[in-house]
Amino acid sequence: MPDIDEVLASRLDGINEAQRRSRIALLLVLLSSGAILTALWNNYFSWDRQWSDFNATAPNSWGQQYLRSEQIKSWSNTNTVDISLLGIRVSINDAAILGSSVLFAFAAYLCFTLLHENHEIGSLLREQQTAPANVRHLIFYRIRARNVLGGMSDNDAPMATLEGGERTTRLPLAQGGMQILLFVPLLVVLLIILSDLYFAILFVSGARSSPAWPTLPMAYKWQLAGSDLFALAIAVLTGIYCRFSAAYVRATNDIVKTFREIKTP
Repeated sequence: MPDIDEVLASRLDGINEAQRRSRIALLLVLLSSGAILTALWNNYFSWDRQWSDFNATAPNSWGQQYLRSEQIKSWSNTNTVDISLLGIRVSINDAAILGSSVLFAFAAYLCFTLLHENHEIGSLLREQQTAPANVRHLIFYRIRARNVLGGMSDNDAPMATLEGGERTTRLPLAQGGMQILLFVPLLVVLLIILSDLYFAILFVSGARSSPAWPTLPMAYKWQLAGSDLFALAIAVLTGIYCRFSAAYVRATNDIVKTFREIKTP
């Protein structure tokens, strides 16, 4: 094991901390996106909404009526997103403003963490490209061990023997599949807009006999249109940050692979 000076050790610790922040940021993005996407699905497409729609099949006994009311209450509770850190609950009907803003904030934070990770790794590898082979190997393995969003290995086959020699295998979407996760916030914001359009133009609930748009007061029509225009602007910004996030991940993977392939003179 080579001796690493304090500066190099400190740089590697900083890189590992940057990688940890990126993993946490990605987790926040996926959790918030999943919560909003689940609430959207429950609001419009869940099988449990049948209990509030099919009035013709209303039960007669008090026990069945109670169970049905509890089922409707349970379904209604799924149409909100809990923010436990703040102790509040947000209705999915406000997703165009609040949901898109939260997703943009998390997407921007993820982008900044990936930017910092890329610059920390890239600057160190540029400085150490002429280092001895054993030092370069140590740097590479230290970075790879804490990497999540990347294909730094040329083979995804399981390692089952000490001899090696596994057949080269690539996981489906291994190269770009993980990077697709970076665009999940953009996808969810677009789905929020589409769900509002579906609610206004096509969706007929058990409480109405027609879509909502013709019966909405003018003030609510303006509110719906304004909210979706706001969400559309947020979607554009979110898409920009998601694209840069993917670029940082690709750049980090590329420079690490290039560093690994440096030939010892």
